Amino acid sequence: MTNFVTAIDFVYKPYHNIFKQCLLLFFFLAQKANQGQSRIVYANPKYVRNVHILTARASKGKPYTTNFTMEALTQIEDNITMIATYNFKGMKVQWKETFCKIIRFKWVKDFVNEFFQPAITRCPWPVGNYSIIDMELPPKNLHLPLSQGKLDPSVDFLITGTNTYVLRITMLLVLT
Repeated sequence: MTNFVTAIDFVYKPYHNIFKQCLLLFFFLAQKANQGQSRIVYANPKYVRNVHILTARASKGKPYTTNFTMEALTQIEDNITMIATYNFKGMKVQWKETFCKIIRFKWVKDFVNEFFQPAITRCPWPVGNYSIIDMELPPKNLHLPLSQGKLDPSVDFLITGTNTYVLRITMLLVLT
């Protein structure tokens, strides 16, 4: 248990003691995650266009993966705030931070390098097309202690300061 607390302190201490406490409630590690039902809830045409998401598997026995594409019409930097939320067994856990601060975490850089095209791990991200290819959730390099059950993750991108929605993505993640 001590190693687990130390790992959580190392990763999240600058941001969320509450997040750490919530994670401690889920002591058992999930062995497998199935993702599905991904959808774009909202895409603001002033900031993004050609936004598509699909979660599927290549064949029976293969894991479900998610593919995502979008065209950013504005530069992405600290003008964008990301809010990652998941609901698990009646508890809501949320991580809110500006884009450039999130991209500094090593596990985020590793995640971007593995799944994003182009794989830009610094700020700002220029105007242009972005894709996520064959993404598996949760990220393998982010070791969250979660028990079996359904997660309802969502990711919101808002304009920092005004909270104007740029993009909202939801999906279902089942941990078994």
